[in-house]
Amino acid sequence: MMKFQTIQSIPYFQYIDSPLCIAGVSTRNGGISKGVYSSMNLGTHTADNPTHVQHNRQLFFGTIAPGFTVAYMRQTHSNIVLNVDSDFVNDTEGDAFYTTKKGVLLTVSLADCGSVIIHDDSYSLIAAIHCGWRGVHSQIIEKTISELSAYVKPEKLTAYIGPTIQQQYYEVGKEFLDLFPHSYFKENGEKLYFNLNGRIEDVLLESGVGMIMNSRMGTFAVPEHFYSYRRDGATGRFCAFIGIV
Repeated sequence: MMKFQTIQSIPYFQYIDSPLCIAGVSTRNGGISKGVYSSMNLGTHTADNPTHVQHNRQLFFGTIAPGFTVAYMRQTHSNIVLNVDSDFVNDTEGDAFYTTKKGVLLTVSLADCGSVIIHDDSYSLIAAIHCGWRGVHSQIIEKTISELSAYVKPEKLTAYIGPTIQQQYYEVGKEFLDLFPHSYFKENGEKLYFNLNGRIEDVLLESGVGMIMNSRMGTFAVPEHFYSYRRDGATGRFCAFIGIV
């Protein structure tokens, strides 16, 4: 789970070692972006130099997934689930998408929010979910698993939870206690901390997903690998990705 790899000087974490599917997560290293976006910023909706972002995207995806068509959404913390079929258009609003098509790389942009990458046991169906607290609260995960269940039973699915801001760094307001069960919170004096990673894993379990791999790797605490909005404010985006070969 999450094996650190380097291809042609481009580092990333690999989820799957299979000739049938590629999946993993990028790091912030190996690109040309400068300053707070240094260096492999893949975020199309950041204030970084667009030329640098496009260079980074071509470099990273062209190296890690050569020949793949890169699919991406305009993520808005919604519960919209999209089917990447012949009518899909990049930058469509949504926070989860899935496909049965080969040669399509599903990508999710991140800088603290969770991600879930999913495949079935025969690598014929894949999905990628952007899991911020709003999406999790509005059941983006449950909606995605429900749509996938039209193709395969949930117990045939494997899900990978990517690097996410971990509880000790995720301070939230008291209003969160009305949104999620109290077991996902820890109090430290007047401060309240939310376990987003744990909530994502439990929802996957409750949805009947057969295998769940949780990296439990943090974004805030690992500045050498990952961007973190909570840590840095203006910052870049790394990507979780999956594609059927």
